[in-house]
Amino acid sequence: MDAELSTASLHGRHESECERVRKDGSRYWAHVITTALRDSDGRLRGFAKVTRDVTDKRRAEEERERLLLELKEAVAARDEFLSIASHELKTPLTSVKLNLRALEHRTEVAAVKTEGEGSRKLVRIHGQIDRLAKLVNSLLDVSRITANRLDFHLEEVDLGEVLQDVLGQFKEELDRAGCSLHLRTDTGVIGRWDRLRVDQVVSNLLSNAIKYGPGRPVEVDLQRLGRSARLVVRDHGIGISAQDQERIFQRFERAVSIQHYGGFGLGLWISRQIVDNLGGSIAVHSEPGLGSTFIVELPLSGPSGG
Repeated sequence: MDAELSTASLHGRHESECERVRKDGSRYWAHVITTALRDSDGRLRGFAKVTRDVTDKRRAEEERERLLLELKEAVAARDEFLSIASHELKTPLTSVKLNLRALEHRTEVAAVKTEGEGSRKLVRIHGQIDRLAKLVNSLLDVSRITANRLDFHLEEVDLGEVLQDVLGQFKEELDRAGCSLHLRTDTGVIGRWDRLRVDQVVSNLLSNAIKYGPGRPVEVDLQRLGRSARLVVRDHGIGISAQDQERIFQRFERAVSIQHYGGFGLGLWISRQIVDNLGGSIAVHSEPGLGSTFIVELPLSGPSGG
């Protein structure tokens, strides 16, 4: 009490929250304001005290803190699960790949050519394994990004070469989807980046263009603009509404129904994390029914001048 009065006398007022006891013995939280009263000459004449019951407010704040703690614990548990699940899935997936290669090798040694339907089945198996591998790697990236352990190995990278490699990997998928490819690239678009991570960004954007614009052309444009590289991937598919254009870059977020389009909703979020870490930016321009245009810009010097 003396400390409150002393502070109020010195500064004009004192505020505090403390637990009080009512006449019936019940306890409550009180917000107390003590104000110094002075006469016209500035002499201290006394103090005025206003006490307000803030028990409900205090309980609401405590409940909010409890819920936030539970949320943090749930997020940590989820991220730990994703990390463990990803590693556990990776082991049998690697085994399946090795066994499939061994089987193919044995058929070649025995001079048994897998043609027709058998050959198509092997292609489909490889495609499904690759798709599963990408999903597992996406889950691993979630745990790495959350723990700030997403590694980057910077080196001199020719973005045009990376683009050609990715397009080669997607040739069959483009053909199956009936998507013609329109490509324009500048030569000598070379920067200090992580080749595998840049490959990952290009693959995610091209995969989305095919998924959401089947039967329609996909346009890819690579330019060198001064000290930056600009990659543009444009489709003519379903498009994205204005209210969803920022949300699609968030983790596990999607602008479409999972019943009609697969995936975890991680590709664009991971792509943004990669581009941000490389010192660049990624944006989208889109209208429903008119397709989407994704624009990636990367400084040639790499992150923070690399």
